Amino acid sequence: MLAGTIHKERVADEDGSINMRKSLVAIENWAVVESVISPSYEELQPGRHLMGNVLGHASLQNTKLIYTSRILNVYQGVVETLNTLYQLGEPSEEYKEWERRREANALSAAGLRSKTKEFPRANDDSRKSQVA
Repeated sequence: MLAGTIHKERVADEDGSINMRKSLVAIENWAVVESVISPSYEELQPGRHLMGNVLGHASLQNTKLIYTSRILNVYQGVVETLNTLYQLGEPSEEYKEWERRREANALSAAGLRSKTKEFPRANDDSRKSQVA
């Protein structure tokens, strides 16, 4: 799938509803953030936002840093927002480093959980003193 502008046009679906086709643009040097005012990185999933440099956007000059509207869907290499489909290029170096640290922490935590032995809890009745 090559990035380029697919002009928006109204198309009637089989059920007669109107469907607006979305522009497909490339985004490079991207990262996922919670919001425009949140500088922290997030996992790529619906509800988050992309930031990065766009190529081929009809109303934005190439290579401008943008923040997208909320992510609606994530497909293989493509992210859908309200009005646009973004073909994912290379993530930013900072975002790649954040992902590596997050994955390492998750593996480390999983390893600790598998090595932790759970001891059976003593029954509450066994802790009561038996006074005659």
